[in-house]
Amino acid sequence: MISSIIKKILLLQCRNFGDALIGTGLLNSLGKSFSEYKIDVFTRPQFREIFYYNPFVNNIYYADFPVGTQKKFTLSTGMDFMKELIRLRKSKYSMCINNTGDFRENIIGWLIKPEENIAPLWEETHPFTNLVRVGGLSYLDKSVKISKSIINIYEINEYIAVSLGCNVLEKPGIYIKDSIPRDERRIGIHPTASMKCKLWPWENWKFLILGLRELKFQVLIFASPHERKFLEEIFKDLLDNKNVLIQSGTLQEFFLNLSSLKLLIGLDSFSIHAAYAMNIPSIMLNGGNDYRIWKTPGTYVLSGGDRCDFYPCYNKPVCRGKDFEYVCIRSIDVEDVLKRVRGEK
Repeated sequence: MISSIIKKILLLQCRNFGDALIGTGLLNSLGKSFSEYKIDVFTRPQFREIFYYNPFVNNIYYADFPVGTQKKFTLSTGMDFMKELIRLRKSKYSMCINNTGDFRENIIGWLIKPEENIAPLWEETHPFTNLVRVGGLSYLDKSVKISKSIINIYEINEYIAVSLGCNVLEKPGIYIKDSIPRDERRIGIHPTASMKCKLWPWENWKFLILGLRELKFQVLIFASPHERKFLEEIFKDLLDNKNVLIQSGTLQEFFLNLSSLKLLIGLDSFSIHAAYAMNIPSIMLNGGNDYRIWKTPGTYVLSGGDRCDFYPCYNKPVCRGKDFEYVCIRSIDVEDVLKRVRGEK
């Protein structure tokens, strides 16, 4: 329970884009429940835009971390990381919270020297223990015990918020400066992911776009700036800069274009969580992950996991090089996606 003497809270968001987006639910709950307290965020440089216009954020601190799917932890970034730790330690936080319970985040919190370092404590057989390196309990001042009966990450974050004393629960939310009217004839697709085992075949995406065009939808293909050339080559026969076009730019521009959609179709990646935070319906094409953990409320999930004896592998595939390589994602049929778009079951 958060006491009335707490003045400053630091929320660690050290991992991937999706994790940072999910964490805005806990952030917003803390902000709404304890509006008189200052809440800072310590995150990656590329995630700053997630928190730019959030009214509950006081300061955004950033550095590269030795955790997450795409680590960029070099001697130089390591030095910058240590400088930020020293800077944060001087802020004398009443509380430092991480929502993963990984021993590395637990240690980071301890190094900042808050009055209380708090993290979840996973029940031994909880599925989430396949995704983090549990441990480092001696570095915590308080833990929130998470039963294996609470599987979904959104429910887990709400449980953490309640355990901390939040009397108002907020869903994840992204605040943007501008707005675009929603267009019921516009659908977005996000065909890329950080791991090969999450990817749906490119030919399937092409057939999906053709199917969406037959249904008279405009299709926006979302890409990061460094992915744009690659996707322009992949979809060169379909792009026309009017009905099928690629959208790339800053994260805030992505959020702005996302807000205009009727629907997003994506993989087990951050865009699905961004859509939920922006109140945009979505269809998730799931690979080797246990979708029960990452499914956003209201999202329709398509998965071929029942075709693989090793599902879920938590993105550590044992199928590489075998005749059923990535069957969990590759076996999802284009027509099944289009049925959901048409509203068929």
